[in-house]
Amino acid sequence: MKKQLIFLMALFLTGLTAIAQIDRSVMPESGPTPEIKLGKPYTFELKNGLQVLVVTDKKLPTINMNLDLNNPPIYEGNIAGVQSLTGALIGKGSTETSKEEFNEKVDFLGANIFVGVGGGFAGGLSKYKEDIFALFAEAAFKPNFTQKELDFERSQAIEGLKSGENSAAAIAGKVRSALVYGKDHPGGEFATEETYNAITLDDVKKFYADYFKPSNGYLVITGDIEKKEAKKLVKKYFGDWKEGTAPKPDMPSLADVSETQINLIDVPNAVQTELAVMSLSPLKMSDEDYHAVLVANYVFGGSFGSYLNMNLREENGYTYGARSSIGTGRNYMGTFRATAKVRNEVTDSAVVETFKELNRIRNEYVEDEMLANAKAKYLGNFIMQSEDKAVVARRAITIEKNDLDKDFYKDFIANINKVTKEDVKRVANKYLNPDQLRIVLVGKAGDILEPLEKMKINGKTVPIKFYDKDANETERPSTIEIPAGLTAQTVLDDYIKAIGGKEA
Repeated sequence: MKKQLIFLMALFLTGLTAIAQIDRSVMPESGPTPEIKLGKPYTFELKNGLQVLVVTDKKLPTINMNLDLNNPPIYEGNIAGVQSLTGALIGKGSTETSKEEFNEKVDFLGANIFVGVGGGFAGGLSKYKEDIFALFAEAAFKPNFTQKELDFERSQAIEGLKSGENSAAAIAGKVRSALVYGKDHPGGEFATEETYNAITLDDVKKFYADYFKPSNGYLVITGDIEKKEAKKLVKKYFGDWKEGTAPKPDMPSLADVSETQINLIDVPNAVQTELAVMSLSPLKMSDEDYHAVLVANYVFGGSFGSYLNMNLREENGYTYGARSSIGTGRNYMGTFRATAKVRNEVTDSAVVETFKELNRIRNEYVEDEMLANAKAKYLGNFIMQSEDKAVVARRAITIEKNDLDKDFYKDFIANINKVTKEDVKRVANKYLNPDQLRIVLVGKAGDILEPLEKMKINGKTVPIKFYDKDANETERPSTIEIPAGLTAQTVLDDYIKAIGGKEA
C-alpha cells in the first residue's frame, strides 16, 4: 500500500512539473501540415460526349448524382427570363407522368430530384438507384411544357419583380451587374415585366432544344454504387441522348470606368444605403496570382476580422457587416466587390473608410498574425472538404472546366503556405485599383446626395452619375423632401384659406 501511495505521489508531482513548464502566453507551434490524398474518380465518356465521373463510397446506403451541362454564357435579349421560366417548367412531371403522380413517386422513394436548364441533381437510398435514374431521365428528356404551367410561372415571376420594385436590396441586386457589365451582356442583363410577357411557349421549347445538350457536360455519381453498375445505368438512361452543344453568344468587350465614380440610384423610401465598391477582375483560377489573391481578399474584406469589417462595423458602427470578394472569370471577367448596408447618414463616411482600407492593404504589409490566420482559414476548409469523396469528382470537373494543372488541388496547401506579405501587397496593387472603381449606391438621395457631392477621396471630389431602377442614366434627383399628402391642390386650398376664403 505504501509503495502505491509513493508511486501516485511521484506521478502527481511529475504532472505538476510538466504543467509548470508550459508557457500559456505563447501560442503552440502548429504540427505538420496533413497530407491530403485526393484520389481519382473512375471516368468514362458516352458517345454523345457526356463525361461521367464515379466515386464509390459505401459509408452510407445512399447515392447522389449531379449533371452539369457546362453551357456557355446565355444572352436572352428581348425575352430575358426565358431561361428561368424554362427551368421552372422542367421537372414538373413529364409527357408520360402528371406532375402530381411524378411527385408522389419521388416522395415514395424518399428521394430528391431536380432538373434545370443547366443540368440537375438527384439523390436517395441506393436500393432505389435504378428508380432514381429512371425518374431523373424521364423529367430531363421528356419535359411537359404546357401553356397553363407557363402562365402560372410567369405570373409568379412578375409578382416577384413587383414585390421588390421599391426594395433597395432588390434594386441593388440587378443594377450592380448591369452597370459593370452592361445590359447587353449575359452578366448584366435582367428580366423585366415586359420581357417576361414577351415569352411564348415556343420560346421555352426552343430554349430547351438549344441548350439542353450533353456534349460539353459532366455527370458525377457518388455513393453506394460500383463503377460497373454506374456505367450500366448511365448507358441505359443517358446513352440515347443525342449529341450537341449549346450556342455561344457574341459578347461585347468589357472595360472598367476611366476614373472612379459614384453611380447613385435614388430609392426615396430607403432607410439604409446598399453600398458596393466594384470593378472588373481579370483573375482566373489558372493564374499564378490566384492563391495570393485568395489570401489578400481574406485580409481586406473576406472575413469577420478583415480590415473592412473591423473598420465599418467594429470601429465605427456603420453596418452590421461588410465583406469583399474577388471573382474568377472563365467565359468572361469576374468582379471585385466590397459591399455593406449602411445607415443613410453615414454613407459618405463609409465610402471614405472603404477607400482608406483599400489604401492600407495596397501600401502596408499585412501583420504576420493576420497572414497566418488567413492561411489557416483556407487550409482548414480545404482539409475538411477533402474528407468528402464527392469533392474528388467535383474538383476533377473544376480542373477540366478551368484548364487547371492536374495537380492544382494536390498542391493547394503548399501554394497557400507559399503566400508572403509581399505577395499580398503586390496582388492588392495589381487587382485593386482605387482609380477605376464604381461606387454603386442605392439609397435615399435626399439623405445621402449632398454629403456625397462634398466628399473627397484621396484629396479629390468624386464625379456622380445618376441611374434609375433599371440602370438607365437619368437626371440628378431632387433632394427637397415633399411632405406626405402635399399636392398642388392642397397648396392652393391652403392659400385660399389663408387669405380668408374664396369670397375674400
